[in-house]
Amino acid sequence: MPLIPYPNVPNVPGVPNVLRKLPAGPPPVLGAVAGVAQLIRAFTSEPVWGVFKHIEPPVAVPNVQPGGDGLEEVIVTGRVKLKPVVTPDSIRDFGFTNEWSLSTAPTQNDAFADYNRVDNPFETTLRMTKGGTERDRQNFLKQIESLDNTNLYDIITPERTYQSMNLMRVDMQRQGEKGAFWLSQVDLTFREIRVVKAQYSRTSIAQPINPSAANPQNNGTQQSQIPIESPFPKPSFSKVAGTF
Repeated sequence: MPLIPYPNVPNVPGVPNVLRKLPAGPPPVLGAVAGVAQLIRAFTSEPVWGVFKHIEPPVAVPNVQPGGDGLEEVIVTGRVKLKPVVTPDSIRDFGFTNEWSLSTAPTQNDAFADYNRVDNPFETTLRMTKGGTERDRQNFLKQIESLDNTNLYDIITPERTYQSMNLMRVDMQRQGEKGAFWLSQVDLTFREIRVVKAQYSRTSIAQPINPSAANPQNNGTQQSQIPIESPFPKPSFSKVAGTF
């Protein structure tokens, strides 16, 4: 039987998602080598899971080189290598919840609008486990306690990154005669924080109820004038000595 460049594995539920065909483009020899390399990386590389500090999305910075053709060269500033803020032994379960609040009042035909359907912030729950020595478990609990702040975090999964989240709840259970000594079930629940910029507007009121609330008006430049002396004589004061 001739060697096949990729495993003959059926694409059915329960079977790992492995390479089943070669990428198109390179010659057959190079394509076979690239296919084997991708297959090795698929089995040896670990999926990205964890809680990381939030960073802004990639920013495109235009850069015009002097003396060039006048076209902008875009330099993309992407993610840097980050270190997870919590280091469990494994993440057993992951939950995602997104809820929309719908109006319960009767609406007329064609009157269902955006304000009748409100998109609430989503929540994610990670169930972690931690074993090892007693010091390892103590450091793990200290990492969780350090999340008690107003910082934003990103939950990274192999398929999607859930950005701008803050820790909402911690649930921990230690069960079983043989499993109570290690952290077998630690649930971290995060909620999305929607960051917006403050917007200010200036409102002009023509005739406010309180005159002091009126906007200042510019009536032009005022010329200074020399004050006129009063025609009345100035009062005079005398010091009288007496006994009190």
